Amino acid sequence: MQINSTLGMQITGLGFSAATYGALISMNGALVVFCELLLTTISRRYSTRRVLAMGYVLTGLGFALNAIARTVPALAAVSSSSPSVKCWPCR
Repeated sequence: MQINSTLGMQITGLGFSAATYGALISMNGALVVFCELLLTTISRRYSTRRVLAMGYVLTGLGFALNAIARTVPALAAVSSSSPSVKCWPCR
């Protein structure tokens, strides 16, 4: 996925360290671990088509928010939306 190859460049391009990027990615991974089962349980209530559509909407929203995030808290908020993108289509 392109975000994995360019997000680090965006974060360092904003003047933050590689450690900031690492912390954001680590937070993202932890959220995936803690949210995946809950989101999978919720997504089973809906049709596959609806779940996939929501996954694409969340992916697009995540990319759009990355374009406007300029601070560490904003980047953390965007990063915390990514687990929902990764977990939502789990069926």
